[in-house]
Amino acid sequence: MLTVIHLISPNTPVGLTTELQRLGVFVTEITASRPVPQICRELIAVDIHGPMVFIATDSGCRDLPALALAQAAAHRSVISYALIDPDYPVSTDAWPNAPVNAYLSSPDHVGSRTISLRGVEVEHFTTVKDLACLIKVQVDAAQ
Repeated sequence: MLTVIHLISPNTPVGLTTELQRLGVFVTEITASRPVPQICRELIAVDIHGPMVFIATDSGCRDLPALALAQAAAHRSVISYALIDPDYPVSTDAWPNAPVNAYLSSPDHVGSRTISLRGVEVEHFTTVKDLACLIKVQVDAAQ
């Protein structure tokens, strides 16, 4: 069974988890605005029985490679990442081997061209419902 971990930050689009759940995506929320070791301790308590998809917004995206490596050390597999309006730069050389999708609320997002040139799949959204549908497609493809 796939586990979707949503790292919530102050800039996470309001209602995203609710929209994902409405689409049938079971999401576990974790507060992202803490040091990585604290987030890892909380992840240890999450009942995970299969591969994971991580969702994060803005600066929380920078922590995903470290979180994924910690999960690998715990013999948990991260198979996909969803970055929402990630802080620039998004470097793909530090990411464990898994697809990375970036969802941008503006075509003028800082670094959007650079993100796509680094091999990250880039999609644009205008509403939280649009964003939830895009992430649902990513989650379904990861299964």
